[in-house]
Amino acid sequence: MKEVMAIIRMNMMNKTKQALADAGISSITARDALGRGKGIVDLKLLQGAERGYEEALSQLGQSNRLIPKRIMFIAVPEKLVEKTVKTIMKSPKIFRIRSM
Repeated sequence: MKEVMAIIRMNMMNKTKQALADAGISSITARDALGRGKGIVDLKLLQGAERGYEEALSQLGQSNRLIPKRIMFIAVPEKLVEKTVKTIMKSPKIFRIRSM
């Protein structure tokens, strides 16, 4: 058995669950999570923040907020790991996926 973990945006959770159910994968555990992606930050904005400019600091602060997400744990036999990962990746964009 392997555990596949995926962090999904809240608004894409139902589509992901449906895609897994359609693929015959039904054993899912989900929990609330908070996080944010890497995001692209303008270099000039970072330089302005380093210099202490209030505008740059306020704009940078907005990008550091944590966004509600769901983390899914899916336990599957080893032969279904690849199918599970591909199904999740075909469904809405995910933030991180890891097989343990």
